[in-house]
Amino acid sequence: MLLLRAFLAPAHSSTSLLRSPVFDPKTGFGGAAPNGDPVPDGPFSSFNLTYGPRNTINSHRLTRNLNATFLPFLSEAQVLNTTKQPTFERFWTEIEGRPLTSGPKLHDAGHRLIGGDMSDTYSSSGDPLFFLHHANLDRIWWGWQMEDPKRRLYAISGRSTYQPPFKNVTLDWPLSMAGVAPHARIRDVMDIAGGYMCYRYV
Repeated sequence: MLLLRAFLAPAHSSTSLLRSPVFDPKTGFGGAAPNGDPVPDGPFSSFNLTYGPRNTINSHRLTRNLNATFLPFLSEAQVLNTTKQPTFERFWTEIEGRPLTSGPKLHDAGHRLIGGDMSDTYSSSGDPLFFLHHANLDRIWWGWQMEDPKRRLYAISGRSTYQPPFKNVTLDWPLSMAGVAPHARIRDVMDIAGGYMCYRYV
């Protein structure tokens, strides 16, 4: 779902995907190398991560390994199928993918498409493409909310984690900002133009 529409429209393989402007070594995020080797060019070719793969402290250069087999799960049709879900629980399940679903969906397929560190739970946020991908997921969520804002703007449900012990998330669930912003509750961030945050998608 990362790089949807204009970025992915002509892509049918990992080779054609690399021709996307997002992977341009001068104006984009740099490319990818086969077999999960370090990013070969661009502004992040010498970018060093200290965490991952998996739950390990490990100094290594950022890696990507494009896997075009996930492109079908990032289609406009998949976005439309996600945003037509009637409840937040069904929307969230449809956008999230595994392990909630039997096959890939927008969230997990975007990670797997990029591969390398982006496909690792612990080091994925070390790739700047992580934030491009998640901003787009947020945009799709906002679009779902705006289709019926009276019912959906503050709709939330689900478990707090994938692993037990589970707790049910509510609008009063606390969000720790680790010192970079005042602590908040989920209800404070449900409206992207509601005050705690202030931005909009165009």
